[in-house]
Amino acid sequence: MHKENTWLQPATQRVSGVNKIPGSPRAWINRALDQMGPEISTGIIRSRDLTVSGIWIRPKSVPDLPYNALYRFFDYVDTTLNQRHRVMHKAIGAAWTVPSDDIFKVLKDITATADLVWWAWPVAASEPTRSRHIVLSHQELYQLFDSGKTVSEISTETGMLKNTVSYVHKKWLAGKPTDNKRLDHEAICHLLTTTQLTHQELATQMGCSKDMIHRISKINGVVRG
Repeated sequence: MHKENTWLQPATQRVSGVNKIPGSPRAWINRALDQMGPEISTGIIRSRDLTVSGIWIRPKSVPDLPYNALYRFFDYVDTTLNQRHRVMHKAIGAAWTVPSDDIFKVLKDITATADLVWWAWPVAASEPTRSRHIVLSHQELYQLFDSGKTVSEISTETGMLKNTVSYVHKKWLAGKPTDNKRLDHEAICHLLTTTQLTHQELATQMGCSKDMIHRISKINGVVRG
């Protein structure tokens, strides 16, 4: 069985991450509606309950399974072909709330026809974090994005600035590698030039000293208007 929370192409056995198209099935709802999780989680489908997913290139059809399902339509590039002959296909994706005991059976069944398959264990419900000024590393934020968390949700639960989380989210969407350092010079320079936060406020947010913020801005030649 391929690694959890990754996409597998059964035809080639190629594995890819969820930070690229077609993305994480648990993030499909948030991306489609551009909304935060709490509003959506009150409905029948909750992102954390989606456990098995597949992509079918048309004219293939999606199997009818006895579980709550989420569907999404794609313009999908078949990466199994030569670079010069890649073709854009119309495709449909489905993600189901399959119970833990049935995940591997259902995954095996859909692998017989699907062009891409994905699976993950259900995520236990948890109360929102009430602590403030929690500074997460890029790796920790990437893991939250992989699980379907939105920028707004993470910002609300941790107290991190939305600009900070959004900056890392863009790196995640672009497929850039994680930065395990808790102090990201590039992120700090970005915030210095795009926000009105003082050096002290940034220091509090990033978990370092005011002098360190000043030093980073000086080293990188950041000039504030």
